[in-house]
Amino acid sequence: MRTKGNKFDLLASQILSDDNASSGDPVAEKPSVRPSRVKPALRSSANKRQPVFEARQASVAEASSGKVKTVKILAVDPARIRPWSGHNRDYAELSETRCADLIDGFKRIGQQFPAIVRALPADDDQHDYEFICGARRHWTATHMGRDLQVEVRVMDDKEAFLLQDVENRDREDISDYERACDYVRALPLFFDGNKSRMAESLQIDPGNFSRMLQLADLPTEIVEAYSDRRDLLTHHGQIYTKALTDAAAAKRLIAAAKDLKDRELTGRQVIKLLKSAIAQQSRAAPTPARRKATRMGELEWSPGAKKGQCELNFKVPDASDHAAIERLVGDFTALIKKLAE
Repeated sequence: MRTKGNKFDLLASQILSDDNASSGDPVAEKPSVRPSRVKPALRSSANKRQPVFEARQASVAEASSGKVKTVKILAVDPARIRPWSGHNRDYAELSETRCADLIDGFKRIGQQFPAIVRALPADDDQHDYEFICGARRHWTATHMGRDLQVEVRVMDDKEAFLLQDVENRDREDISDYERACDYVRALPLFFDGNKSRMAESLQIDPGNFSRMLQLADLPTEIVEAYSDRRDLLTHHGQIYTKALTDAAAAKRLIAAAKDLKDRELTGRQVIKLLKSAIAQQSRAAPTPARRKATRMGELEWSPGAKKGQCELNFKVPDASDHAAIERLVGDFTALIKKLAE
């Protein structure tokens, strides 16, 4: 799904700007950061902890003055960073395969782009930050047992949502399904449930936006038929959503999807098999055999589907053709007598 060039660039520049907050920003007025106090070192050195505290206190000072700027890049133990509750990536789905490019890059040239984080309030003793952007970088640093380079920002939840959407919009490693679930969650929180306003704000075609949202409503059985969520595309969702409106087709679709779980099929294989299941004719309703018709005068009749019924086919005569009407009445009388025998 592509965005509208210049408008998208403007949106990105506004969100990614270092000076993107005003004195009216609720986050700037009430910075949510722990008080400065002694805590265990990130690794084995107590000195390594001090720059983190200093940077976090610097962000508090800037926020309190109404001038929020990007804090310098810090090296932080990834164990001290948790995902933001509104993050749009399924962290549990990350693996060596999905992060292979980053693992290779970290080994050869180090981490080139910092994750974007914000400081946590003092009620979480296990974590100091939550990441807004950089789930794969966080996973990779954790996997490799090394510090994560982070950039600390002060922002509210809506700014965090817009920022991560800008960063992940055209990346192939985040699925349409993950993005759809993120949009469905954000719709009532930040846009009062107004799809048109949200689509306009995100610079997404309203039709494409509505079709993407349908993915989040798909039954779990269909989603789990895909071994890789990135293979579940928006146009697949359109096919499934239409099929689910028909009871018989929906039943076949769900049954087939259950059979595909854990079979490690490609997205093309899954959509082909599920489309085939949707198209199958129900065995419970075979096409009835055509009954042999009998001719009687102007009438052509055949036994009906139920006992005591018959199907008639005849040409209706003109009202002025009295002779044709009389013949038709005679044929009806004769047929009724015959059937009554």
